[in-house]
Amino acid sequence: MHLKRLEIQGFKSFADRIQLDFNSGITAVVGPNGSGKSNISDAIRWVLGEQSAKTLRGGKMEDVIFAGTEHRKPLGFAEVSLTFDNSDGILPIDFSEVTVTRRVYRSGESEYMINKTQCRLKDIYELFLDTGIGKDGYSIIGQGRVDEILSSKSEERRGIFEEASGIMKYKVRKQEAERKLEMTRQNLLRINDIITELENQLEPLREQSEVAKKYLNLRDTLKELEINVYIENITKYKEKIKELEEGYASVKDNIDSENKKLEDITNLNQKNLGILKEMEGKLEAAKQEFYAIDGSLEKSNSEIRLNQEKISNLTSNIARLDGEISEVEEKIKAISEEEAAKNSKILYLKERYDEYSAKLEESEKKLQAIIATLNENERYIENLKTEIMEMLDIQSDKRTQINNIKNHIEGIKKRQTSIDTEVYQLTLDKDKESMKKEELSESIYKTNELIKNIKDLLSELNEKRKDLGIKLEEEKKKQNNVRSQIQVMTSRQKMLMDMERNLEGYNRSVRVVLQACQQSKEFGKGIHGALAQLFSVDKRYETAIEMSLGGALQNIVTTSEEDAKRAIEYLKRNNLGRATFLPISSVKGKYLDDSILNQLKGHEGFIGVASDLIEYDEQYRGIVLSLLGKVVVVDSSMPG
Repeated sequence: MHLKRLEIQGFKSFADRIQLDFNSGITAVVGPNGSGKSNISDAIRWVLGEQSAKTLRGGKMEDVIFAGTEHRKPLGFAEVSLTFDNSDGILPIDFSEVTVTRRVYRSGESEYMINKTQCRLKDIYELFLDTGIGKDGYSIIGQGRVDEILSSKSEERRGIFEEASGIMKYKVRKQEAERKLEMTRQNLLRINDIITELENQLEPLREQSEVAKKYLNLRDTLKELEINVYIENITKYKEKIKELEEGYASVKDNIDSENKKLEDITNLNQKNLGILKEMEGKLEAAKQEFYAIDGSLEKSNSEIRLNQEKISNLTSNIARLDGEISEVEEKIKAISEEEAAKNSKILYLKERYDEYSAKLEESEKKLQAIIATLNENERYIENLKTEIMEMLDIQSDKRTQINNIKNHIEGIKKRQTSIDTEVYQLTLDKDKESMKKEELSESIYKTNELIKNIKDLLSELNEKRKDLGIKLEEEKKKQNNVRSQIQVMTSRQKMLMDMERNLEGYNRSVRVVLQACQQSKEFGKGIHGALAQLFSVDKRYETAIEMSLGGALQNIVTTSEEDAKRAIEYLKRNNLGRATFLPISSVKGKYLDDSILNQLKGHEGFIGVASDLIEYDEQYRGIVLSLLGKVVVVDSSMPG
C-alpha cells in the first residue's frame, strides 16, 4: 500500500482543483516560504479526520476554506481527496484503490466519503487503524513533531509504538468491547428494573384487560343498537327528506313568486325613482324660479320700501306744503283783508284826494283870486301843497306794496300748481307700485302654492318609497329565511345522502360487501343489495315493518346460492366477519291462509298483511312473503 494521488480544491491557498500524483519511491515538495508546502501536509492531515483547527494553523474550521483575494471571490466549500493503492489488501476493504474524501461548507456542514460513498468519521478511523496513517499516526511527522515525541510522557510514546507494532487496532477493539459490555450490563440492570415494575403491574393490567373485554362486548352491543337507531333514523330522514324536498319545491315556487314580486316592486321602485328624480328636477327648477322670484320680490320690496319712503317724504312734503299753502292762504287772506282795508283806505284817500283835488282846485281858484292880496293865504297854500305831496308819496308807496303783494300771490299760486302736479304724479307712481306689488304678491302666492304641492307630492313619494323599502326589507328577510331553510335542508339532505352512500348503520361485513359491489361491477353481479334498500314503506307502517324484520333488514339479497357463496368466500378470505344472504332462487315464502285472513278482517283495528303494505319489485316476492307473508299489522293489540 502506498499513497497514489492527492486532489485539493478550495483548501486554504488552493482555490482551483489541483491533483498531485505520487509514484513509488520518495516524493519531495520544495518551494519558497509561503508557497503552500505546509498546506499540502495540512490537507492530508485534515482529510484523515483532524478536528483541531489549531493543529491546522487556523482559528476555526471555516478558515481552511479559500477566503478569496483582491482579485478572486471566496469559495463556499473546501474538498480534499486522498487516494491509496490497495492492491496488496492491507486496508480491510474490497477495492484495489481506496479514495478518502472530506468536504466542508461555510455553513458548518461536513461530509466524509470512501470511494464516493458517504460514511462516518469513525469508519475512516477504523479503516486506517494499525497502518500508521491517521491524524495522530506516526506516518505524518510535522515540524517539531520529533522533539514533541521525545519530550512526551511514556504513556504517549507507548501509543505511537503500539500503533507501529500493529496492536492498536486490537486495543481499540478491546476498549470498544468493554464499553459495549458495560452498556449491556447497564441495559440488563434496567431490564430487570422494568421486569420488576411490569410484574407489579400484571394484576392491575389483568383487571384492566377484563374491563376492556367487557367494554368491547358492550361497545359491540352499543354499536348494534346504534346501527338499529341509525337505520330507523335513516328511514325517518328519508321521509323527512321527501317532505323537505316537497317543502323545498313549494318554498322554491314561493321564492320564485316572491322574486317576481320583488322584481315588480323593484321595477315600480325604479319607476317611482324616475318620477321622484323628475319631481326633484322640477322641484329644483321651481326652487330656482322661487329663488329668482324671491330675488325679484326682494328687489321689488326694496323698490316698494324706497317708493314708500319717497311717498312718505312726498306726503310729509305735501303736508308741509299744505301747511305752507294754509299759511300762504292765511297770508293771502290777511293780505286780502289788508288789501281790502288798503283799497278802502285808497278809496278813502281817493275820495280825500278827489276832495282835496276839488279843494285844491277851489283853493287854486281862490289862490288865483287872492294871490295878489293875501300873503298869508299863500303860505297856507304852500303848506297844503306840501301835505298833498306827502300824501301822494304815501299813495305811491302803498301802490308799490300792493303790486308786490300781488306778485307774491301769483308766485304762491304757481308754486301750488306745481305742487299739485307733483302730488298727482306721485299718486300715479304709487298706484303703479301698488299694482306691481299686488302682481308680485299673487306670483309669490302661486309659487308658494306650487312649492307646497311639490313638497306634498315629494312627501307622498317619500312615504311610498319608505313603505316600499320596508316591504323590500321584509321580502329580503323572507328570502333570507327561505335561503337559510334551504341551506339547512340541503345540508341535512347531503348528510343523509352521504350516510346512505357510505352505508352508515350497516354491519361492517354488510357494508364491505355492498361497497365492494359498488367498486367492482364484476363482484356485484348477482348481488342486489341489502333488504332495506329493496323496498319502500308508507311512513305510517315504518315502525311495524321495522320491528317485524329486525336484523333481517341487513340481510343481503342475491340472485342464486352461488352468488351468496362467492360473497361469503370473499368475507372469509379477508376476515371481514359474517353476513346473512337471501338467494332469490332458494327463498320461497307463503302468504296467510284466506280463511284466517277473512277472520282477521272482521276484527276491529285490522290494517292488513305486512307484505301488502310495502312496495317492492316482483322478483323479491318470495323473500318478502317468507319474512312478512304471515305478519299482520294492527292499530293496537287485538284480543284473542
